[in-house]
Amino acid sequence: MTIIKIDNNPETFLELMKTLKNEHPNLAFISHIGGEIGYKVILYNSLVYQFSNAQRQLNNFIVGFCFIGNTFFLKHYCDIVIEVQDIAFTYKEEELLDDIKESEYFPLRFPSNKPYIGLNANHPFYRVGYINQRYELILLELELANVFFTYYCTSHFNITGSLFRLQSSYYLVDLLLGKINNSFFQIMTRNEFFNKYHLIEKNTDENLLFIDEISFKNFTKNTVANDNIVVWVRNTSHALHRNLPESCVIALFEYCIQNKKHLYIFLDLHKIPVPENEYLHVCDFRIKNQPLFDEFVKICNKSYLYIGCDSGSSYIASYYTKANCLLYNEQWQFSLRTNPQPIFKSKEELIAMIDAKYN
Repeated sequence: MTIIKIDNNPETFLELMKTLKNEHPNLAFISHIGGEIGYKVILYNSLVYQFSNAQRQLNNFIVGFCFIGNTFFLKHYCDIVIEVQDIAFTYKEEELLDDIKESEYFPLRFPSNKPYIGLNANHPFYRVGYINQRYELILLELELANVFFTYYCTSHFNITGSLFRLQSSYYLVDLLLGKINNSFFQIMTRNEFFNKYHLIEKNTDENLLFIDEISFKNFTKNTVANDNIVVWVRNTSHALHRNLPESCVIALFEYCIQNKKHLYIFLDLHKIPVPENEYLHVCDFRIKNQPLFDEFVKICNKSYLYIGCDSGSSYIASYYTKANCLLYNEQWQFSLRTNPQPIFKSKEELIAMIDAKYN
């Protein structure tokens, strides 16, 4: 797998794609997925995984696309990954779609038109994703016979499709996910879904389809203990009950100092103070408030334990790294089924679980 790094000018992307298409007439393309990180993990491990398998069976050359720090999502599915060295494309004001006002966060139905680097985790750029008009027009101009459309997701509400064919669904049905040999494909129609599960729409478990239609690929976890521990200190303005409690953070700091464990600390949008100590290492791998998850994955792979919350970073650690995971959540519900990792609910349970892992 090769990574090609480009600037954030959409025309650079166009010229590169023209070259690749000439070199590989059988080129298949996977566009990026924007929105909540946890659901991106689910979608890359299910829908993109299935699309990639279909392309391999057709002996097609697969090119994936992402913004900086997200190549880990694609490297197992693609021959080439195009990585924009920014969090979004540059744009002209006249190219913007109707912009979303700061006060109109809910309902979160459509992605943001331009990058947002503020601290509000409820902003559409963080929750739903990012759409660039010129980029989507380029995808149409390229007339790709095999393409996985740009996808936007927030919780169970999903949007996908080309610029002029955006669709949304609570159940991942009736969505045109892309094209295979110039034919649109989808998971299933709405009628097929309700007939399959013998359900009426108003009583449907909105997350059911994710569970039934996914085959996750877990990485083998480190079996030999080392002195490296990773923690993602979730501290955002979205779903505050899922943030890592201060008591657990302080207890973890004290444990690592006393037991000479190296703790690699990833801070969220709202930072917390970290004491200066040779065993506490703050990992500030961000650009314009967006995490560089490629760096996060590298450090987790070298660590024995990952500690986090019911959040997207924990899904990445669970399904893309070798770290053994310990997760916090007092209200564990859907995630228990999709990400069944050991759970702690207090600082005492956390320290006991760490001790058990090392002894």
